[in-house]
Amino acid sequence: MKAIRVQEVGDPNVLQSVDLPTPEPGAGEARVKIEVAGVNFIDTYHRRGWYPLPLPFTPGVEGAGIVDAVGEGVTEVAAGDAVAYGMSPGSYAEYAIVPSRVLVHRVGYIGALGSKRTHAKRATALREAGVSDEQISRIHAPIGLDLGGRSPEEIALAIIAEIVQVRNRSKEARK
Repeated sequence: MKAIRVQEVGDPNVLQSVDLPTPEPGAGEARVKIEVAGVNFIDTYHRRGWYPLPLPFTPGVEGAGIVDAVGEGVTEVAAGDAVAYGMSPGSYAEYAIVPSRVLVHRVGYIGALGSKRTHAKRATALREAGVSDEQISRIHAPIGLDLGGRSPEEIALAIIAEIVQVRNRSKEARK
Protein backbone atom coordinates (compact mmCIF):
# COMPACT_ATOMS: atom_id res chain seq x y z
CA MET A 1 0.00 0.00 0.00
CA LYS A 2 1.05 3.61 -0.45
CA ALA A 3 1.55 5.69 2.68
CA ILE A 4 3.11 8.94 3.82
CA ARG A 5 5.75 8.26 6.47
CA VAL A 6 7.81 10.37 8.83
CA GLN A 7 11.22 8.79 9.53
CA GLU A 8 12.58 11.83 11.41
CA VAL A 9 10.90 14.98 12.69
CA GLY A 10 11.26 18.27 10.85
CA ASP A 11 9.84 20.49 8.13
CA PRO A 12 7.47 19.23 5.38
CA ASN A 13 10.42 17.71 3.53
CA VAL A 14 10.48 14.82 6.03
CA LEU A 15 7.16 13.53 4.63
CA GLN A 16 7.97 10.60 2.34
CA SER A 17 5.74 8.59 0.03
CA VAL A 18 6.56 4.93 0.60
CA ASP A 19 5.27 1.44 -0.20
CA LEU A 20 4.43 -0.64 2.86
CA PRO A 21 2.82 -4.03 3.37
CA THR A 22 -0.93 -3.79 3.94
CA PRO A 23 -1.33 -4.04 7.73
CA GLU A 24 -3.42 -6.72 9.41
CA PRO A 25 -5.76 -5.86 12.29
CA GLY A 26 -5.04 -7.32 15.70
CA ALA A 27 -7.49 -8.06 18.49
CA GLY A 28 -9.89 -5.15 18.99
CA GLU A 29 -8.84 -3.45 15.74
CA ALA A 30 -10.29 -2.90 12.29
CA ARG A 31 -8.57 -2.16 9.01
CA VAL A 32 -10.13 0.81 7.22
CA LYS A 33 -9.64 1.45 3.51
CA ILE A 34 -9.19 5.20 3.67
CA GLU A 35 -11.40 7.32 1.41
CA VAL A 36 -10.73 10.66 3.10
CA ALA A 37 -7.96 11.62 5.52
CA GLY A 38 -8.39 14.64 7.74
CA VAL A 39 -5.57 17.19 7.56
CA ASN A 40 -5.17 19.03 10.85
CA PHE A 41 -2.72 21.26 12.70
CA ILE A 42 -1.92 18.43 15.09
CA ASP A 43 -0.46 16.52 12.12
CA THR A 44 2.12 19.29 11.71
CA TYR A 45 2.85 19.17 15.45
CA HIS A 46 3.51 15.42 15.18
CA ARG A 47 5.71 15.95 12.11
CA ARG A 48 7.72 18.66 13.89
CA GLY A 49 8.07 16.56 17.03
CA TRP A 50 6.14 19.01 19.22
CA TYR A 51 3.68 16.22 20.14
CA PRO A 52 6.04 13.29 19.64
CA LEU A 53 5.00 9.95 18.21
CA PRO A 54 7.32 6.94 18.02
CA LEU A 55 9.35 7.02 14.80
CA PRO A 56 8.72 6.09 12.07
CA PHE A 57 5.01 6.89 11.87
CA THR A 58 2.23 7.53 9.38
CA PRO A 59 0.60 10.89 10.17
CA GLY A 60 -3.09 11.76 10.08
CA VAL A 61 -5.28 11.28 13.15
CA GLU A 62 -8.70 11.21 11.52
CA GLY A 63 -10.21 9.55 8.51
CA ALA A 64 -13.22 8.00 6.88
CA GLY A 65 -13.53 4.91 4.75
CA ILE A 66 -14.77 1.35 4.53
CA VAL A 67 -13.90 -1.41 6.99
CA ASP A 68 -12.36 -4.25 5.00
CA ALA A 69 -11.10 -6.52 7.80
CA VAL A 70 -11.55 -6.88 11.55
CA GLY A 71 -9.46 -8.47 14.27
CA GLU A 72 -10.44 -10.93 16.92
CA GLY A 73 -13.20 -9.85 19.26
CA VAL A 74 -14.45 -6.93 17.16
CA THR A 75 -18.22 -6.55 17.39
CA GLU A 76 -18.72 -2.80 16.81
CA VAL A 77 -18.10 -2.95 13.04
CA ALA A 78 -17.92 -5.48 10.22
CA ALA A 79 -16.32 -5.66 6.79
CA GLY A 80 -18.19 -3.34 4.43
CA ASP A 81 -19.24 -0.80 7.07
CA ALA A 82 -18.76 2.89 6.21
CA VAL A 83 -17.00 4.50 9.18
CA ALA A 84 -15.21 7.60 10.41
CA TYR A 85 -12.81 8.10 13.29
CA GLY A 86 -10.64 10.59 15.09
CA MET A 87 -7.60 10.57 17.36
CA SER A 88 -5.97 7.44 15.92
CA PRO A 89 -2.76 7.98 13.89
CA GLY A 90 -2.21 6.57 10.42
CA SER A 91 -4.79 8.02 8.01
CA TYR A 92 -2.22 9.29 5.47
CA ALA A 93 -2.24 5.86 3.87
CA GLU A 94 -4.40 3.62 1.74
CA TYR A 95 -5.28 1.55 4.83
CA ALA A 96 -5.25 2.35 8.55
CA ILE A 97 -5.46 0.08 11.56
CA VAL A 98 -7.89 1.66 14.01
CA PRO A 99 -9.12 0.54 17.44
CA SER A 100 -12.69 -0.59 16.78
CA ARG A 101 -13.95 1.29 19.86
CA VAL A 102 -13.23 4.68 18.21
CA LEU A 103 -14.98 3.91 14.92
CA VAL A 104 -18.41 5.40 14.29
CA HIS A 105 -20.76 4.50 11.50
CA ARG A 106 -21.00 7.32 8.98
CA VAL A 107 -24.25 9.12 8.52
CA GLY A 108 -25.46 8.18 5.03
CA TYR A 109 -26.39 11.68 3.93
CA ILE A 110 -22.99 13.16 4.80
CA GLY A 111 -20.66 10.49 3.44
CA ALA A 112 -16.88 10.42 3.40
CA LEU A 113 -16.45 13.56 1.33
CA GLY A 114 -18.49 15.60 3.80
CA SER A 115 -15.25 16.78 5.40
CA LYS A 116 -14.42 18.69 2.21
CA ARG A 117 -17.61 20.74 2.39
CA THR A 118 -17.78 24.11 4.01
CA HIS A 119 -19.81 24.57 7.20
CA ALA A 120 -22.57 26.25 5.18
CA LYS A 121 -22.84 23.35 2.74
CA ARG A 122 -22.81 20.87 5.62
CA ALA A 123 -25.58 22.80 7.34
CA THR A 124 -27.63 22.78 4.13
CA ALA A 125 -27.19 19.02 3.76
CA LEU A 126 -28.24 18.50 7.39
CA ARG A 127 -31.33 20.72 6.94
CA GLU A 128 -32.32 18.73 3.84
CA ALA A 129 -32.02 15.58 5.95
CA GLY A 130 -34.48 17.01 8.48
CA VAL A 131 -32.07 18.27 11.15
CA SER A 132 -33.26 21.49 12.83
CA ASP A 133 -31.19 24.68 13.08
CA GLU A 134 -30.93 24.12 16.85
CA GLN A 135 -29.52 20.64 16.30
CA ILE A 136 -27.13 21.92 13.62
CA SER A 137 -25.80 24.55 16.02
CA ARG A 138 -25.07 21.76 18.49
CA ILE A 139 -22.97 20.00 15.83
CA HIS A 140 -21.12 23.11 14.70
CA ALA A 141 -20.57 24.52 18.18
CA PRO A 142 -20.02 21.57 20.53
CA ILE A 143 -18.45 23.82 23.15
CA GLY A 144 -21.54 23.27 25.26
CA LEU A 145 -20.33 19.76 26.03
CA ASP A 146 -18.73 19.18 29.43
CA LEU A 147 -15.17 18.48 28.26
CA GLY A 148 -13.24 19.54 31.34
CA GLY A 149 -10.40 17.20 32.25
CA ARG A 150 -10.99 14.84 29.33
CA SER A 151 -8.29 13.47 27.05
CA PRO A 152 -8.27 14.49 23.37
CA GLU A 153 -9.65 11.04 22.51
CA GLU A 154 -12.52 11.45 24.98
CA ILE A 155 -13.27 14.92 23.59
CA ALA A 156 -13.41 13.56 20.02
CA LEU A 157 -15.67 10.71 21.11
CA ALA A 158 -17.94 13.15 23.01
CA ILE A 159 -18.33 15.31 19.89
CA ILE A 160 -18.99 12.24 17.72
CA ALA A 161 -21.51 10.95 20.27
CA GLU A 162 -23.32 14.29 20.15
CA ILE A 163 -23.53 14.09 16.35
CA VAL A 164 -24.84 10.52 16.53
CA GLN A 165 -27.48 11.59 19.10
CA VAL A 166 -28.59 14.42 16.81
CA ARG A 167 -28.79 11.98 13.91
CA ASN A 168 -30.88 9.54 15.95
CA ARG A 169 -33.25 12.30 17.12
CA SER A 170 -33.59 13.43 13.51
CA LYS A 171 -34.49 9.89 12.40
CA GLU A 172 -37.10 9.62 15.16
CA ALA A 173 -38.63 12.98 14.16
CA ARG A 174 -39.01 11.79 10.56
CA LYS A 175 -40.95 8.61 11.53
